Amino acid sequence: MQIRIEKREGEQMLLNWLWGILAVEGKVAASIREKRSLLLSPLIVFTAAQIHGLTMFYYRGAVGADQINVAEAVFYVVFGYTAVIASQTGIALLLWGIGKVLGGVAARFVDVFIAVGYAFLPYGVLLAANTHYNFLQKAGGSVSGSPLTVLVMLSAFVYFLYLLTKVLHLLTGFPMKRAVACVAVSFVFILSFIYLVGY
Repeated sequence: MQIRIEKREGEQMLLNWLWGILAVEGKVAASIREKRSLLLSPLIVFTAAQIHGLTMFYYRGAVGADQINVAEAVFYVVFGYTAVIASQTGIALLLWGIGKVLGGVAARFVDVFIAVGYAFLPYGVLLAANTHYNFLQKAGGSVSGSPLTVLVMLSAFVYFLYLLTKVLHLLTGFPMKRAVACVAVSFVFILSFIYLVGY
């Protein structure tokens, strides 16, 4: 009986920890608010980069190949990591500038850079879905032929924007409505950044 209760408590703690990561709540939100850096943010960014890099490798290099070229896989993984870090830097600069201009609580750029990393899991899914969609288009597919891919892209993008709003709210102390307005205004800049980098 005691073992079953401890197991249930352990499962509940794991679920709470995962929910804190996915929803930017609990300890994750407290670390953003207090501007404490955790190893979790770079781990999330690294995971998003691996999702992107391995998806690019699969669709651009491995489809139809009999053997896996390890050097090519490493290239795509490193490229994916570089692209995600560049995106994180650009988005962090944008949010840091918005926070400074609109009079939020002062935050160092490094704090914003680390906090933005918590929002990057859906960004990795967005990049992977976009790579899949581009592959389908080159193979002669269309939007109507891949509605699931488009749905995943839109869902990941909306979730990514929600997490960025939450990060901005926690970092700057803006009310949620003001944070939503800031991210909505920066929506054009984020889209243009994603477009210019070539995702």
